[in-house]
Amino acid sequence: MPILPTHKTTIEYLEHCRVQAADERLVYVKRKDALEQHFAIPYGNTSVLLLGPGTSLTQQAARLAASQGMLVGFCAGGATPIYLAALNEYREPEYLQKWYPLWENQATRLAIAKHWQAVRARLVCKTWLKLEGIEIDCSAIADNFLGRVAIAVDTQGVLIAEAWFAKQLYAQLARHFNTQFTRQPKSQDLINQFLDNGNYLAYGLAACCLWVLGIPHSLPVLHGKTRRGALVFDVADLIKDAAIMPNAFLAIANKETESQFRRRALATLDDIKALKCLFAEVIDACNGNTTEIRNNAGNQD
Repeated sequence: MPILPTHKTTIEYLEHCRVQAADERLVYVKRKDALEQHFAIPYGNTSVLLLGPGTSLTQQAARLAASQGMLVGFCAGGATPIYLAALNEYREPEYLQKWYPLWENQATRLAIAKHWQAVRARLVCKTWLKLEGIEIDCSAIADNFLGRVAIAVDTQGVLIAEAWFAKQLYAQLARHFNTQFTRQPKSQDLINQFLDNGNYLAYGLAACCLWVLGIPHSLPVLHGKTRRGALVFDVADLIKDAAIMPNAFLAIANKETESQFRRRALATLDDIKALKCLFAEVIDACNGNTTEIRNNAGNQD
């Protein structure tokens, strides 16, 4: 019996290997000199398989992955960016049919956006306090942030509050590690590179969640309606600050490599049960199981 997506592990990332089927097993093959080494992939317990440079995937291996509902994506080095992902079968329409009326209503879109910011802030506070080497109390920043979110009258107001929150978190980490930092995506400094690469791990989980539920990426609650993959970014934000941001700073402080940082980030995503969290929050939103949605369900655009 297939494992439920909410109970699977997170992401496997592979480089410079061949992924193939062997006796109904999914394996990746690495060649060293004249020797080939075969390693099993627990495909029934993996939600996302990212294939970086120097990889290939056989047709039979793709069939095995699809049979267990695994999302397979090809990407550049460091797992970024994902430029091709397999959407291999029709999805059940249940959650799309629930999501669309919520998305179409401006009031419920705003309600979901506000609720997800609260979930995001709570997860940051809980995770950072327990993360060895970080152990930062973010409760004051989170309370200020949620106060700003509460009085926002539209999604633009929430986005402004969100930008303030991220800036405060970066400043807190920079002070903790006694370093200068400015967030600049695609910058060449290591902290920004680690953040960019780590964020795509969160995007992979968010894409997997939405793909399994059959909800299109183009129906966001907060990010721009015309931005590709916008709902992926909305959902990924639930876990990104908690797991990726602190580990990027910690990895630089410990002089870790990119692969060491990736393992650290994935371990934190596992610890906080990130994929299960994403499924729970999206399903609850679809079912109207949040106070914000219930309070605003009667409002119309």
